[in-house]
Amino acid sequence: MISVDKRIPVNPAGTPSHLVLDRDAVWQGLVKKAEFAPPFVKAITECRIIERDATGFIREAVINGETVREHITFQPKVAVVFDRLPGASAMGQIKNIIDEVDGDLFLRFTFDLAVQDSTPEKDSQLAVAMERDYMAAVKTTLDRIRAERSETNAA
Repeated sequence: MISVDKRIPVNPAGTPSHLVLDRDAVWQGLVKKAEFAPPFVKAITECRIIERDATGFIREAVINGETVREHITFQPKVAVVFDRLPGASAMGQIKNIIDEVDGDLFLRFTFDLAVQDSTPEKDSQLAVAMERDYMAAVKTTLDRIRAERSETNAA
């Protein structure tokens, strides 16, 4: 089992005031990322919604060359939860969470995944790679939200 729990500040020290993101902006960006991930997550090259339901939707995505299906549910303005569906080589759950501590926003991601045909060494290597990739995806997500916000404000 691979488990990671990391968070980064949404508005790190020195963020220009016109680029400061609030909870609503971060939430809108997380929803966009869930619906169509390639602009946000380098490892995802294809993504499409297959079916919608009362709590979210099922999407099919190509992640590092593997096609996986995930049921995505929403806890509005708090979390997006990605549950892997049977057939993926790594089963489990990934969460994108908007945390607030003393008035400061953080974007947190967690994952708990069980990898098929795993060994402790493989799990360790995969955990390091996934943590690196997810930290990059969180940063890319925040950068993209800021860029879209700047374009909207400039219009």
